[in-house]
Amino acid sequence: MGFTVGNNFYPLDDGILKNYGYLDYELPCDEDGLNYILTCNDKRLYNIDLHLFSEGVNYTIDSNYGFEFSGDGPLFYFELWMESPNSLIGGQYYDLMTRTNETFGTNFTFSDFFDYNIGEDYQTQFDIWSEENFGCNGQYELGSESFDECDSFDIYNKVSTSSLYQTEGNPDSGEEYNIVWSEGSLDISVDSENIYTIKLKGGINRIDLPITLFYKGYLGYTETDYDSSSESSKSSKKKTKSKKLF
Repeated sequence: MGFTVGNNFYPLDDGILKNYGYLDYELPCDEDGLNYILTCNDKRLYNIDLHLFSEGVNYTIDSNYGFEFSGDGPLFYFELWMESPNSLIGGQYYDLMTRTNETFGTNFTFSDFFDYNIGEDYQTQFDIWSEENFGCNGQYELGSESFDECDSFDIYNKVSTSSLYQTEGNPDSGEEYNIVWSEGSLDISVDSENIYTIKLKGGINRIDLPITLFYKGYLGYTETDYDSSSESSKSSKKKTKSKKLF
């Protein structure tokens, strides 16, 4: 079990899931600043993060049922969205770049999503396109007749808005490498004994090295409170910034 970057293999030994609850947002043209829950036919989307790591990385559960890491070693991370409130459901997941290009006929590349030589205020080509099209009075503005909540639901169902790996270092301080899945998917299955099989194919990093992954085993699980006040601040609790279309 492990992941391969180019010619180099990094072993994986264990994994956990962290459930951050349902997806909520602010309507682009709403001046009240209230959070709305994304729903489609009474269904919601939920964010469950997947962490996979080597035997050199250990974890404990803190008083708030969160995970605290220690040790050093390779690891892989996915920020996943699905219509499941309390478990990682099986199926094929796709990265946001692939889903965006297929849905809207765009041709974004890795560098359009990520740029490592910029300041915090810099906007990527994807950020600029997203604001123009999903912002207030944009052609895909949420709540508009041309693009309703079910359209957004379909984009985010079984998608990863962030995926990265570390080859060494502590999970809280090691150097992270973003990837996209140019031609492939994240395939997840779970059997009757709750053993997960996870495969990634078609991934690439910033220098076009191919990325693949295989994991089979149990996954620890914890969740946060689903009330809207905690949901609105969930992004601040994460190491990685969510990439969202609105």
